[in-house]
Amino acid sequence: VGTLQVPRLVFARGTSALTPGGERTLDELAKQLHTWPRYYLTVRGSCSKEGDPAANRLLAQQRAQAVVDYLVKSGVKRNRIRADTSEPNGSMTVSFILGQLPY
Repeated sequence: VGTLQVPRLVFARGTSALTPGGERTLDELAKQLHTWPRYYLTVRGSCSKEGDPAANRLLAQQRAQAVVDYLVKSGVKRNRIRADTSEPNGSMTVSFILGQLPY
């Protein structure tokens, strides 16, 4: 069918704001998703191991949701994307998992 390689999005410490480079990456991802309308995407936010675990998980969720909101604004249907968080791993990134089964 094809492959989808998207670099992880890196966020500044303590923020869920997308960088201009992150927006360009998401613009390219939105174009690819338009050409593959049967694929679904999980956006997984990561969080730090340091500090308050609940606050870190919330920030990871906010980062993933910021990506979902941007992709929806770019024309990707909301029912094709979901936000998720990983266990604390020390990373300040959002990664992507492509699948074929609807959510």
